[in-house]
Amino acid sequence: MKKLVTLACLVSLTFAAFAAGNLKADDCDIGKFNSKKEAKSGFTFVPAKGISVEDKSKEPIKNGDVAYAKRIKLGGVEDSIQFSAKKGEVVKIVATSSSKDDAREVSLRNVAGKKIGTLKAPAWNMASPKFTEGTIEIPADGDYVVRGVSGGGLYIFEIDVK
Repeated sequence: MKKLVTLACLVSLTFAAFAAGNLKADDCDIGKFNSKKEAKSGFTFVPAKGISVEDKSKEPIKNGDVAYAKRIKLGGVEDSIQFSAKKGEVVKIVATSSSKDDAREVSLRNVAGKKIGTLKAPAWNMASPKFTEGTIEIPADGDYVVRGVSGGGLYIFEIDVK
């Protein structure tokens, strides 16, 4: 029995080490963060200008059947959200530009700064928001960041790695 319990623990730890993750803005503490902070297990805010988690619970933001009560605001291209991923995993980023007039790009980069891929973040429209579409595949095991490409800020609602 002891061996069976030990084996079960080892198997679960192995899966945990390779488990993908999900960060929803709704899982984060509301506030402004000016120093590195764990947002959720496996995801870390890495601010330069400051990363804010904004309360939108009075007017939840709808993306199809999903409603978000919070959003993460990255203040510019220096602010990022960092996580680890394995080769072959796929990253989906639900985001919009924080500008009401200009679409922006959200990028996935390795921590050394090499761009892995980008998604278009449509201009912000509360009445009828449009979000990024598509996914980016992870090319190698390692640490990655989500951040803007140029211009101003982004609203991040969710990052899903599987």
